[in-house]
Amino acid sequence: MANLNELRASRQDRFAAAEKMVLAAREAGKDLVGANLEQYQGHITEIKNLDGLIAKCEQVGATSNRTNPGSTFGSGSSPANESEWVDQRTGQPIAVLKPEQRMADLVATDHSEPLSLGKYFRGIVTGKWDGAQNELRAMSEGSLGGGGYLLPSPLSPQIIDRVRNASVMVKAGARTVQMETSTLGMARVAASGGDITPMWHTEAAAITPSDMTFEKITFTAQTLAALASFSVEIFEDVSNLDSVVIDAVSKVLAIELDRACLRGTGTAPQPKGLLNQAGVVTDSTTFGTNGSVIGAAAPTGAVAWDWLSKQISGLWSVNEFPNTAIYSARTAGELDLLRASTGAVLPPPGSVADLQRLFTNSIPNNLTQGTSTDCSEAYIGNFNEAMIGMRHGLVVEVSRYGNVGTTSMFSTLQIGLRVYLRADFQLARPGAFRVVTGIR
Repeated sequence: MANLNELRASRQDRFAAAEKMVLAAREAGKDLVGANLEQYQGHITEIKNLDGLIAKCEQVGATSNRTNPGSTFGSGSSPANESEWVDQRTGQPIAVLKPEQRMADLVATDHSEPLSLGKYFRGIVTGKWDGAQNELRAMSEGSLGGGGYLLPSPLSPQIIDRVRNASVMVKAGARTVQMETSTLGMARVAASGGDITPMWHTEAAAITPSDMTFEKITFTAQTLAALASFSVEIFEDVSNLDSVVIDAVSKVLAIELDRACLRGTGTAPQPKGLLNQAGVVTDSTTFGTNGSVIGAAAPTGAVAWDWLSKQISGLWSVNEFPNTAIYSARTAGELDLLRASTGAVLPPPGSVADLQRLFTNSIPNNLTQGTSTDCSEAYIGNFNEAMIGMRHGLVVEVSRYGNVGTTSMFSTLQIGLRVYLRADFQLARPGAFRVVTGIR
């Protein structure tokens, strides 16, 4: 994919070619006509297109650097400017956000003051726009008809950023890839045999080649929707409407987004989660045929923190370096209860202590392994190599007359709220992850 430097170099080449044609015509005392004129105009048109791409790359890149002057995807030394990735189909830069970066920062706004989501909802529901003139103007760009509203920029990214903040996957380090269309193709090193093999070279001897193998992965936006209802009194009376609405929406979307990223089947409309991605190692033997509790004296390798150490060393053995472990809330509680023979809290060994350890209710505790039906699982890996493709437009529809389930919004004096986002999940390096099952 073309990066910012390549775009600038291409512009310079076009400019030099156009300038050469003008100078040649001037020296010959002739005007540019016919095929020469068409070629010259083609150079000028391409220069204008490149100017637009360069400006957008610089804008998004500057935002990334202000938000987090860290490293690029898959690197620990370069400045954060992942917007240099360019979609070859459209020529537009692709923004790739680290967890601490905000999608709202990528959206330009003409408003001098930030828009308020609470004022926006209150105005739509009650028809009262006092003190919400900016929100009223923004509403005109978001009307869908039939009682529905598409949140205008930058309100839509506000909710998506809250979903990202609440997502355990994003906390673990997963990157967010902004999707401008329903599909987005990207390349990764092939899961099997893709890396280059170096060799020591004897003078004048032939170097044995090892081709770096790439494979294409495609983000296909799938739809995640939620319904909620609020009383009219909330919209009319409360002062903290922004946080009430955003928290309610972002929490449920984040939990399900985490579940899909971890355990999604890949059968539409679900994304294919980490568990089901090709190249991810699943360890179903450490905890035994029928699973085992963490605090038990057996099986070997599953006692206390041993099972986590085993997964870490397994990743080290293939030159991968995990940064996070994610497991269920029950597993987190069991680990907190580990005790040494003296009764003191049993601390994790160094390799495990270095991990960020997170828990989520998106991982169930009623999975079947052998004859046991109370098992869970854990995910260990370098989550910087996980990518969540996400459309930045969030659709929000508000209704006072429809039904939520069997409940009439009109007869119960409530407001129905329907929201949906579109996202998909992919791995840059599947070999950077392991899943262990059978945790009871």
